Amino acid sequence: MLSDCTVELAETWPSLPLSRLVDAVVLSCETGRRKPDPELFHLIAQRLGVTPQECLYIGDGGGRELTGASACGMRAVMLRAGDWWDNDVHSREDDWPGPWISSLTETLDLVADGPAGR
Repeated sequence: MLSDCTVELAETWPSLPLSRLVDAVVLSCETGRRKPDPELFHLIAQRLGVTPQECLYIGDGGGRELTGASACGMRAVMLRAGDWWDNDVHSREDDWPGPWISSLTETLDLVADGPAGR
């Protein structure tokens, strides 16, 4: 998980049920950097023990994260969930030309079939 966040998430992260399912975490409040800083993408890949080229990066496009992930060699996919248009996200890449999914359950299809065609 790579997140632009405040210290509140960093403090509560270990107690959240989702934290047990996540192999690596990079939080902007701990690094002093924000997306799309390339160091963040390289750091999360390093913590996962892989190269950026081996990463599938999924995000809502906030903070120009998809462009940042792509520039570092990651395969970037936008997550446009049902409430995507309702959320006001800082510097979101509304014009993202790359692939997108509407649910994280579609991630398995991305891995099995290659790049999304949307």
